[in-house]
Amino acid sequence: DVQVYQAELEMQNEELRQAQSALQASRDRYLQLYNEAPTGYITLDAGAVVVRFNRTFAEMLDKAPADIVNKPFFSWIDPLDRDVFLGRFKAFFNQPADKHMELRLVGPSGHRPWVRIQGRRLAAADAEPPGDHVHLDLAGPGHLGHPVPPVGAGDLLVGVGQAGQHLQ
Repeated sequence: DVQVYQAELEMQNEELRQAQSALQASRDRYLQLYNEAPTGYITLDAGAVVVRFNRTFAEMLDKAPADIVNKPFFSWIDPLDRDVFLGRFKAFFNQPADKHMELRLVGPSGHRPWVRIQGRRLAAADAEPPGDHVHLDLAGPGHLGHPVPPVGAGDLLVGVGQAGQHLQ
C-alpha cells in the first residue's frame, strides 16, 4: 500500500516538474517578446515612477537599466512637453483607456523623438511590484503626424520607426 502511494506521489511530482518547465518556457518566450518588441513599453506607478520597462525603451534613451528603474518618467520628457505630461498624468493614470499623449523624449545626443503614449491600467493584483500601475506603449515618430527626423550617426531609433504598426 505504501509503495503504491509512493509511486503515485512520484508520478504527480514528475507531472508538476513538467508543468513547471512548461511555465518557465512560456515565461521566457513572453519576456523575449516584451524585451524585443519594436515599441517601448514602460510601467509607471501613481507617481509616474518607472517600475518596469523593456529593452527598446532603454535603447530609445541610450540608458542602462539602473539609470531608468525607480526614476521619474518625466526625467526623459523634453522640457517643452513636461508640463503637459505632468498636468495630464493623474487623469491619464486613473483612466488611461481611449486616451493618448504625444510628446518628445530626450534621447541620446540631444535627439528629441516624438512618441505617442497609450496606456492600460494594471489592477493591483496584476502588478509587479504590488500596487496600482499604468502600462504605457510608446510608439515612435513614424506613427504620428509629425515629420520623421533624419537619422544621423548619433541618433538611436532602434525599433521606433516601426512602432506605429504595432498600435493600429
